[in-house]
Formats: sequence, structure tokens, C-alpha cells
Amino acid sequence: MGILFNHESSLRPEYYLSYKIIQGALAIRRGLKNELWLGCLISGADWSYAPDTVQKIHRMVQLPAGEDFVIATGVAHTVGQFAETAFALVGLNWSDHVRTKADIIQHVRTPLIGDDTRFRQACGWTEERSFRDLIRQLIIDAGGTDLLI
Repeated sequence: MGILFNHESSLRPEYYLSYKIIQGALAIRRGLKNELWLGCLISGADWSYAPDTVQKIHRMVQLPAGEDFVIATGVAHTVGQFAETAFALVGLNWSDHVRTKADIIQHVRTPLIGDDTRFRQACGWTEERSFRDLIRQLIIDAGGTDLLI
């Protein structure tokens, strides 16, 4: 069995935070809007790229005996870091465009960070995609290749 932490892709619906940030950065860069409204910027998560997670699942099920594994990156990043990185990748300063609003999720939660040590040892996996690479790929997947700096 696998316990999967956040795994992002361009297939996320528009109400997902990662989608909202990527699409907001692209729309602002294209001049279609001026600001992006978010909730709590200091809440964090262990974010990874969904296709990488699928590769990990594939490796896990190839093992000769079934075991329980955590599928994660082992690193947490805040919502603010996600926005800052997305905006920087399209040549914008996030603080010029991101605004917070009290009626959008404001609770600070302790980020859930996965420990995938057992998985890495059993499957020989080393995380290949950095947080920045994840966000870059989400921008590409969302059709923003022409906006990357």
C-alpha cells in the first residue's frame, strides 16, 4: 500500500491552490489581470509532481513482496514559496501581485511532510525534480512555455 502526499499536475481543477497560483501568474504575465488573491501564505505542504508519483507507484508494485510505503518528497514549502517561485519563473515579482484575503482559508496548519526513506531504500529512488522544477513543469503543462524566463 502507498500513502501518497500532495502530487500536483495540470489536471487539477480550478479550485485547487496549485492551479489557482499557476493560472494566476500566467494571466497576470499575459496582462489579463493584475492581482491574485490567496489565503494563508505560511501554510505549507509536501508537494511533488504527479507523474513522478506514478513512477514511484510503479516501482513500488514491482517489488517481489508487498509492503507499505510513504510516497513523498520529504520537504515542505509554503503557499508563499509556491507563489513566489511561480511568479519568478514567468518574470514577475510575486509581492507586486499577490494579495491575501481573510475569508480565503487563513488557518495555519502544521505542514504534513512525508518520510519516504523506506521507499527510497527499497526501490533505489532519488528525487529528481526540485520544487522549482515541479512549478516550472506545471507552467509548461498549463501552456505557459512562451512566458518562462
